Amino acid sequence: MLIELTSSGRLTATTIRQAVTDRRALGGLPADAIAGLRAALHALTEASS
Repeated sequence: MLIELTSSGRLTATTIRQAVTDRRALGGLPADAIAGLRAALHALTEASS
């Protein structure tokens, strides 16, 4: 399956990716949840490029 993001979707993904890299935003989450979120975002950004 291929997921293609619209321009607004790419902007949203970029904003979320920046928040994910800010450890304070994710401080209360377990490490496996953060890893899963990062993997999902990576897959979405790879699919849109």
